[in-house]
Amino acid sequence: MKTLKLLRQHSFTADEAVYGHEVLNLDAVSDPDPSGPLGMVVFCVLQLEDGTVVSGEYHFEGPAAFDFVAGKELAFANALENAQGRDIQVQMG
Repeated sequence: MKTLKLLRQHSFTADEAVYGHEVLNLDAVSDPDPSGPLGMVVFCVLQLEDGTVVSGEYHFEGPAAFDFVAGKELAFANALENAQGRDIQVQMG
């Protein structure tokens, strides 16, 4: 297993990703809907020192259960699991 240093961590909802994509690509921009289905999915993307990118996600069942901080932590944990599945140990800071 190789060990790689974590350079950057990004967390966002699917709703934020769609909105950002539309803005960057000058598509017809939809209204963000943080409490809609896309707002219930939190992604975590890890950029490692050699350029490797690993991601994880967490899905909440609905707006009543949604907690962005908890979702970030759970998506981060899933990203670390995905890294291990690729035989990568992520070194923090």
